Amino acid sequence: MTRRNDRDPTVANRDTWTITGIGSDGTLTVHGDSRAGSRSLPAAYSHEHVELDYSTTVHGAQGETTHTGHLLLGENTSAAAAYVAMTRGREDNAAHLVAENLDDARQQWIETFGRDRADLGPGHAARRAAEDLERYAPHRPLEPALADLRAAWTTEQDLRGALAPLREPRRPHGGLRRTSRGLGRRQPRRPRQPS
Repeated sequence: MTRRNDRDPTVANRDTWTITGIGSDGTLTVHGDSRAGSRSLPAAYSHEHVELDYSTTVHGAQGETTHTGHLLLGENTSAAAAYVAMTRGREDNAAHLVAENLDDARQQWIETFGRDRADLGPGHAARRAAEDLERYAPHRPLEPALADLRAAWTTEQDLRGALAPLREPRRPHGGLRRTSRGLGRRQPRRPRQPS
């Protein structure tokens, strides 16, 4: 796998190749898929930016298809990551985990697919947000917090209204305003507000 974009041999990060030859100077001849064709990778590039491609992260594997997919399942594996990993293999997919017995393995599998699910709905998202607020936000009654938010929003709207005239684009034709009858009178320039 090439791990750095390089225009000279025309390779990109995460491109996968089969090594078909090794030159006496360390140059690698590689062949990619039908789109990529063959390339020669200079020895210096190969030494620094070519790695064996026997495993990758779930994020790196997304969108890829292999003959066999393997997932190393751990206590932090999310449902989405497990789903992606278990759908990469065309012929077979296997999950590997450390468990004391079959019941423990089954429990780990169930916990994985219950962890960080995206399809639990807005009620679940609201409960998670409330739990996070309990943990991280200072305790404050809801009505005063909402009043502060309303006041901040009102202030923002007032400021936008006050700043709108200052944001008007300069008029073409030296400040002449275009009217339905053509170019009209020159408008006086507004004095600049100090910042």
